[in-house]
Amino acid sequence: MARKKALLVVAGGRAEPDILVLQWVQPELIVYLTSDEGWVSEKVFIEKAKSMSIKEENIIPIRNVNAYNLEAGMRACSLACEPYTDTEWEWIFSIGSSPKITGIAAYEVAKQKNIPCLYVDTRNEKFVALARELEGDIGDIFHINVPEYMKMQHRDFQPAKEAGYRSTVECWKHIAQEVALSPDGPGFCQILREKKAREAVQLSSTLALSPLVQNIARYGLLEIKQNATSAYECSFTSRDAAHFLGTGDWLEVYVWSEATQAGFADDCQWGHVIVDGGAINELDLSLTYKAQLIVGECKTGNSSFARKHIDALDSVTNLLGGLYVTKVYITDRSSTLRNFASFQEQAGRRRIVVVPVEDLPKIGSILEEQARSPKYPRI
Repeated sequence: MARKKALLVVAGGRAEPDILVLQWVQPELIVYLTSDEGWVSEKVFIEKAKSMSIKEENIIPIRNVNAYNLEAGMRACSLACEPYTDTEWEWIFSIGSSPKITGIAAYEVAKQKNIPCLYVDTRNEKFVALARELEGDIGDIFHINVPEYMKMQHRDFQPAKEAGYRSTVECWKHIAQEVALSPDGPGFCQILREKKAREAVQLSSTLALSPLVQNIARYGLLEIKQNATSAYECSFTSRDAAHFLGTGDWLEVYVWSEATQAGFADDCQWGHVIVDGGAINELDLSLTYKAQLIVGECKTGNSSFARKHIDALDSVTNLLGGLYVTKVYITDRSSTLRNFASFQEQAGRRRIVVVPVEDLPKIGSILEEQARSPKYPRI
């Protein structure tokens, strides 16, 4: 008869390494050790275990283990296993988030008991079995999509836009690219910001006849005509066109498209929200890379360098992993504006990378660099 699986987690840091082990092992019993300082990810880990139908009485904490005493750590690991016979239970240890000394203690006990002791390094995509080799293939555990990451964080991740609209504007990614790369893009979008379909807006002849505006009209999103005084007027031809170009969704679609084409991410999503109790938090861009999250905030218009935007980005990423999440703020405003330097300094204090309009042509490579070798290391 096959033995039941039991998992001992020596915990201390972020939840992802231990959750990856949890998903691979699929145990019926979990014992987790925490130090006097507790475990910042305890709630997330327990909720994940419960979502896998592990009974609450089979999720057992051993608290206040001295993180600086090797003997205390070894004793705690041994005591965790003691009530469960080797004939009935097959143990695996996880030390991916453990304090150093307690992790060594778990390794020593694993050696004594001939138990696999797993160390997971998500950044370098390493799944290491110490003390004893694993049986079976670990599969592709590091390459998870954004919804799977959100489940690890026990967050409700939902599209912010209706399916029909999303499908339509994703086909307009070439238009988004033209807006992003045109010197007329920011000015044009500011003039038509929040305008409704068929609402006439006057344009200068220079802007109305510019390649950007003429192309958008040719694609069918904009109607341009001259009024009785020969002044140029334009209006959006549909509600979708107005929302796409008038609210800044074009920037989200452009960044999403460029990130997808760059090919480094395991998954790339745009235009979602996470629901936290009664609060709804927007996520313009969400990428996963080696079981890690990169979040992009896209802002257009004259208020793009307001401090409230970086405060909001910092706040939402705290719900999703905090310092383990890379944050990128992307805007169609120029770095030559007077308030850019101050905004960038404030963003830096929150470990946020700022991408102004001048860098939009290389946003794909910027996001890839922040995923592979982030300016602010994911710790």
